[in-house]
Amino acid sequence: MDSSVVAKGLVPSQATLIVCPAALVAQWAAEFKRHTSPGSVRVIVYEGIKTITKLAYQYNNTCDDDDDDDDDDDDNASRRMRRAWRQRVRPAQERQWRRNAKLLDPRHLAFSADVVLVSYAVLRDDFHFKVTERNAGSHRRFHTVASPLRQIYWNRLALDEAQMIDRPTAKSAEFCAELSARCRWCVCVNVCYRY
Repeated sequence: MDSSVVAKGLVPSQATLIVCPAALVAQWAAEFKRHTSPGSVRVIVYEGIKTITKLAYQYNNTCDDDDDDDDDDDDNASRRMRRAWRQRVRPAQERQWRRNAKLLDPRHLAFSADVVLVSYAVLRDDFHFKVTERNAGSHRRFHTVASPLRQIYWNRLALDEAQMIDRPTAKSAEFCAELSARCRWCVCVNVCYRY
């Protein structure tokens, strides 16, 4: 690892980042599960900042439903049913968003996985989540969440169906160019044209 990685403040990782079309993410995960012994390869599917924040928002909105129990026109049976539903669903929702929220920490993502799967659509959506000089000030009321994918020095970066980013102006292509990795692989089945 060279000194520029440390100077940039990147988290060094031995993990492999595999970028593929959204339709193939589940297939990649299933193939790892099928061809490796259980527990030998830790695979994480990164779903993006928007999905993680959406899960947190949904969880917080279901927690705010406690005030609905004060309605006088509700009978006891419907109140009991709502309470039972919340007791059953809330812990599962909380576990899901807490597990996904940890993925926003680059250190957790870098060290808890051997392989991270992400789609080109997630890269496109996470493109604007970066900390720049303009939005990094401590005087700001709301702080920008940077994509953890940019903050990790990956061991390997593999682009499956690399023809998806054949235009250098595409947001996913720009994001891939910004990613830091020791080795970069592109897998193309179709012919890639250079514009």
